[in-house]
Amino acid sequence: MRLVGWLSVTVLALAVSSNARAQACAEDPATCGRREFESGIEAYQAKDWAKAATHFEAAQKLRPHPVVLFNWALAESKLEHYVAALAHFDQVLADPETPKSLLPQIESEKANAQKNVATLEIEAAAGAEVVVDDRKIEGSPPVASVDPGEHRVRVTLDGKIALDKRLRVRAGERLRIAVDRSREVVVPPPTSTAAPPPPPPPPEAGPSPIWFYAGAGLTAVLGGVTVWSALDTQRAFDDYERDLPKSTQAEADARVAAGHDKELRTNLLIGATALAAVGTAALGLFVVDFSGKQQPRAGLLLGPTGISAVGQF
Repeated sequence: MRLVGWLSVTVLALAVSSNARAQACAEDPATCGRREFESGIEAYQAKDWAKAATHFEAAQKLRPHPVVLFNWALAESKLEHYVAALAHFDQVLADPETPKSLLPQIESEKANAQKNVATLEIEAAAGAEVVVDDRKIEGSPPVASVDPGEHRVRVTLDGKIALDKRLRVRAGERLRIAVDRSREVVVPPPTSTAAPPPPPPPPEAGPSPIWFYAGAGLTAVLGGVTVWSALDTQRAFDDYERDLPKSTQAEADARVAAGHDKELRTNLLIGATALAAVGTAALGLFVVDFSGKQQPRAGLLLGPTGISAVGQF
């Protein structure tokens, strides 16, 4: 939202004003109006909205111009006097002197004020007199556009007061009041029917115990093959020593090479079996959820004394 400075253009003819500031002006109205406008700009920039509105009002009465009126409406919006601001925005939009470049900003400020206007809708029997803040409201049903805050609603039926109450409304709120000869009912605005957010998903359980059993089975198979390989290697070594005296050098060398291959195979199987055993044990201790419930099984705990490893055994 920006203020619009004073334009050196021809303005509408000055009208006689009963405003106290206009009457107190000892100079020509144009000079006094300009001074009031500049004071309004200073007050607005200092966020003194009430003082700014007073100066802009005086400037408009001394030297009427749509630019002055627009700034007055801006100050009224800041004071949450949206109904008066809307009326002034409409005047500015309808004024042929309004600069075309200002029209988009004026429309934007008007829309902002419009969405903050509250509404009082009074449903009463035919012939009822409805007064809101000393202003008689017509219509079927009577509807009053009001600023946010407290307002007095008075309904008269058959010459008797059926309702005399002060109601507080929020910006943009629409309040419906039903009145008959015996009682009144204040109907609150509809509440949001948006569905509540979905519950968080249940914690995922750890891997199935079948993985542990599969690892144990693999370890057992590898262990069995390792035992067979070790026995086979030992048997080949025994055969080599028994036949060595009657073997040629070439036969001995071939059997030594075959024995080394069997020994390497056995060593590799021992390593694989050990690795499978360690992996299966870690799987069962820290990962697999045997209970079917998600529980913290392993991790790092940051505490005042340092970092510790935690797990479930």
